[in-house]
Amino acid sequence: MINKTLLKKIEDGKRDAKSGETAQLISDAQKIYWAIPNNETDLDYNNTSKDAIINVNECKEIVTSEGTYKSVVCKQIIDSEASIYTQKGWVEASIIKEKEYFSAYNWNKFGFNIIEDGIEEYMYVVQDYLGEENSETDLVNALWYQMDSNNSKVISSHEIDLAYRSKEFQDFVSKIVCKHKNEWSYTPSQIRTEVAGFYDYFINEQPKEYRGAIDELKEGELDAIEEQVKKLMFWEEASSKTYNPPQPEPEPQATNKNSALDFRGGIVEEPTNLPTSNTPETTETHKIEQTSEKSETSETEVNEQEEKLPRVFPNTPNVYHFHPIAFVNHMKLIFGMGGDCESLIWGKKVSCQFRDKVIKIAEKLWGEGKKIEMANNLMAVFAWESGGTFKPDAPNLANSAATGLIQFMPDTAASLLGKKRSDLTVETTYNYWGKGKTLKRVKEFADMGDLEQLDYVEKYFNPLKGKDVEFVDFYLQVLYPASMGKPDGHVVFSKDGKGLLKTDKNYQGRINAYKKNDGFDTNPEYGNNDGKVTKAEIKKGIQKYLKEGQKYKNTCVGGTCTLNNNVKDGFDIDAAVSHLNRKAHPKSIHRCALYVREAIDAGGLLGLSGDAEKYYNTDRLINKGFTMIGTNKETITLKKGDIAAFKEQIGHKWGHIAMYNGNQWVSDFKQNRFWVSKKYEAANEYKIFRWE
Repeated sequence: MINKTLLKKIEDGKRDAKSGETAQLISDAQKIYWAIPNNETDLDYNNTSKDAIINVNECKEIVTSEGTYKSVVCKQIIDSEASIYTQKGWVEASIIKEKEYFSAYNWNKFGFNIIEDGIEEYMYVVQDYLGEENSETDLVNALWYQMDSNNSKVISSHEIDLAYRSKEFQDFVSKIVCKHKNEWSYTPSQIRTEVAGFYDYFINEQPKEYRGAIDELKEGELDAIEEQVKKLMFWEEASSKTYNPPQPEPEPQATNKNSALDFRGGIVEEPTNLPTSNTPETTETHKIEQTSEKSETSETEVNEQEEKLPRVFPNTPNVYHFHPIAFVNHMKLIFGMGGDCESLIWGKKVSCQFRDKVIKIAEKLWGEGKKIEMANNLMAVFAWESGGTFKPDAPNLANSAATGLIQFMPDTAASLLGKKRSDLTVETTYNYWGKGKTLKRVKEFADMGDLEQLDYVEKYFNPLKGKDVEFVDFYLQVLYPASMGKPDGHVVFSKDGKGLLKTDKNYQGRINAYKKNDGFDTNPEYGNNDGKVTKAEIKKGIQKYLKEGQKYKNTCVGGTCTLNNNVKDGFDIDAAVSHLNRKAHPKSIHRCALYVREAIDAGGLLGLSGDAEKYYNTDRLINKGFTMIGTNKETITLKKGDIAAFKEQIGHKWGHIAMYNGNQWVSDFKQNRFWVSKKYEAANEYKIFRWE
């Protein structure tokens, strides 16, 4: 949230800069703006109109000699303005503090306010009405306070008119959430008592000689009302009862017609023996090597039909009453705009935000018409390069120090980061792939989130922008860029130089690389074992990454996918705990970070990576939406899904991480106690995180 802080703003005296346009500088350029100021008076220092919420995911950052600034867009509803008032500008990056971040799940931050009212009374009590001395109703008091603009404690007709025309007042009212007793849960005697008081007030206003006759009429009216209420008030009778919806009638079985399509009154009936778009294809698939994820389909599974929970009528008469439009609009902030989103191969392996960004990169580099084709090519490259993990910290199994989504080599990483090769940090990680190996990787890329690393993927593939390339060219851009765009008969690698031009500057390099890539030549499925690897052989060999990806294609329809959600994904604690309980071993296999990370993935939070100690030393979990609730388990009432991250210790340089399943701590094995080592217990350095 941005408070009334200094805002560098470009006022109305601006015009959008065109590509290639130049302008006379007023002074030496120290700051860069999104528009070219016509003159110095176009720049202004201003305050936000009031406290405003900003989307930090949309804040661009610039670094100047004076400091670091972030672009912000502040939107507020002001008085009777017909549209939302928007202010744009730059603020010092230091005032946007990560500890103050919140998501759309924090309804109160967006102005929603719960008022408990009408819990007992059927009709509200209002001061000076029906002789009441006080307004005991919080709802009435809240509305009164907002409308009483001059604090006179009297609402004038002018103030009512202003309130009706004020968008700010309308926004306030729409975000009041009333907790009240619903109108079908009162007993007839309760309604009779309240209505009787209403009648009595007006009867006492009449001359005494008429009161007796009117009182008799009152009793008749009350009897009628009470009888009517008996027929309307169903809530108490239905309370806690189970609702059994009527079973749908069985659909008529389709007849097996082997004839041609049958036309009847404009309706086309499809023969049941014809394949449809949903008919599975029985195509041969290949295993993705270097994957840390074990195949779930390799194990024998018993698919039991889950018993549906009974639909039980609420056992409380109290309900929460939302303004429908405000409720729907806020749900859009949480879950996105809904609707269908694009499907990508391997799409189930990554988050909605990841897929969305890949599609935007593909559109930017190759245009609207080819964005899905090219996005699928990128996804296949990620699957192949990262060993099917889609993790930004994945090391290379051959220990080349290549890292991440497309296995950035150190020289490439240095170039993309604008650093010298000697300035990079090459770290090691142990047993990442479960094969007991210590592997090198580039720390700067291993520490990135997956969305951040996609920015460097875009930079890497920028040389292919606008070019008509196929999947094999994507592969070669990473494998051996000098062969990208060549014809199918082109020799990429050669065992002894056969098929190569000696004038090629890569002549010796192609010979040296043959041994690492000879599988394309020796595998009978796509090679001919002639000592040469051609582009055509590579093209045939890598089709498996496109075919295998079909099994993981996301199908998000009808709002089931939060493609446009830039806040955060939800987290299914039960799914995470269930996954971890099922995968955990009886004894430690020294892979706690992998197992807990996969459990978090199963709960719906994707994109985490790294060794266990990183969860202690960085804000990775906090950035995903967890809260650090303490460093002393004795003062914490543990809940299912809590995560404990331990600082690295001598002899345990990778640290430790575990999740509480409601009964015990679980990591890669089911722990008998909180501490897995006396060294962790002696150091007593850990943090406990919770999804709240």
